[in-house]
Amino acid sequence: APSAQPEKYTAPPAAIAIKERAGAEAGYVDWDIDPAGYAFFKTLNDGSAGYSGPAIDEPAFERVIDTFEKAVKADTLPPLPGLEAALAAVVPDKALVSLSYNWWVGRRKQLAMPLVRALRPAPDPEDADVVCVAFRPRVAEGA
Repeated sequence: APSAQPEKYTAPPAAIAIKERAGAEAGYVDWDIDPAGYAFFKTLNDGSAGYSGPAIDEPAFERVIDTFEKAVKADTLPPLPGLEAALAAVVPDKALVSLSYNWWVGRRKQLAMPLVRALRPAPDPEDADVVCVAFRPRVAEGA
């Protein structure tokens, strides 16, 4: 049976903070470009990603990916046409949105989780199959 608790009590605290901040500061960007994102960003601007329009700057690219992440509802990816309209003022060319969307979907599937770290689910504390302890490999006892 679904929980009778409001979402405020069932959502991870970081996700609540993002929603509350999004209401207070609509322009705040939570996604910081990572190495894979930076590599794609460079291919966008050098033309090797199939884009030949005006260059996009790094803060605008971060805003695009952040907008994609925050538009996800209940693990359902947002439709591209609505995102193109929402990002029209952010990007110099509409083609950037569709190329970035395709990269974002692929990257999200590769990671199997959101790109914004605060939106990722917390690790299961009951999972005994964890191989690392504090970023080091777990050493079997007696080894």
